[in-house]
Amino acid sequence: MRFLLLLASLFTLVACSEADEPFKPVVFEGDIILVSLSDLQNFADEGYTTINGTLNIVISDEFEDLSPLKSLREVRRIIILENENLQTLIGLENIRELEFLQIGFNPKLKNLGGLQNLVSVSKDIEIKYNDNLTSLTGLKGLNTVGEKMSVVFNESLSNLNGLENLKEAKKLVVSYNPNLKNISGLEGFNKSIAVLLYSNPLLNDFCPLTNFVKNRRNGDVFYTQGNLYNPTSEDLENNNCAMLP
Repeated sequence: MRFLLLLASLFTLVACSEADEPFKPVVFEGDIILVSLSDLQNFADEGYTTINGTLNIVISDEFEDLSPLKSLREVRRIIILENENLQTLIGLENIRELEFLQIGFNPKLKNLGGLQNLVSVSKDIEIKYNDNLTSLTGLKGLNTVGEKMSVVFNESLSNLNGLENLKEAKKLVVSYNPNLKNISGLEGFNKSIAVLLYSNPLLNDFCPLTNFVKNRRNGDVFYTQGNLYNPTSEDLENNNCAMLP
C-alpha cells in the first residue's frame, strides 16, 4: 500500500513539474523558403517555435496543408504564394500576431482555416488571386490591421463573412472580386482613414458599413466605383445602402 502511495506521489510530482516548466522557444533567425514537402518536414523536425524573419511557402505543387508547422507560435511575416495544390492553412493555428501576411495565387485554396487565432497584423494583409477562395472564415479572430488590408481578384468570393471581429484597418481595399455580392462580415468595422470598394461588378449591398460611415471621423474616406451599386457616404447616412430589387 505504501509503495502504491509513494508511486502516486511521485507521478503527481513529475506531472506538476512538467506542467510548471516554462515555455522555451526554439528560434530560427532569418527568412526561410519552403518549396517542397521535404523542406517542410525537415524544418518542422527541428521543432522551431519562432521565426525571426519571413516564412515563405512558395511556388510548389506539393503542399495540401501546412500541418507540420503546428509547433510555430511566433513569426514576423508570412508569404504564401503560387502553391498549386494548397487547400487549407491548417498548421498555423498557434499564430496570434504578424507584421505582414500575403496569400496569393493559390488556385485550390477554398478557405483560410488555420488562421483562426490570428488577432492582429501590424502592417499589411494581402489576399489576392485565389480563384477558388469562397470564404474568409479562417480570419474570424482578426481584430486589427495596422496599415492596409486588401482583398482583391478573388474570383469565387461572394461575401466577406469571417471578418466579423475586424474593427480597424488604416486602409481597407476590396476590389476586382467578380462574384462579390455583398460585404457581410464588416458589420463591426468602425475605424479607418480610407475604405475603398471598387470594380466588383455584382456588389450591390453596402449595409454592413452603415455604422462606419455614420460614425467616421472628419476626413475619413468612403469610396465606391465600378460596382453594381455605388452609394455615396450620404446614401449610407440616409440608409440607402443597397440597391432596390
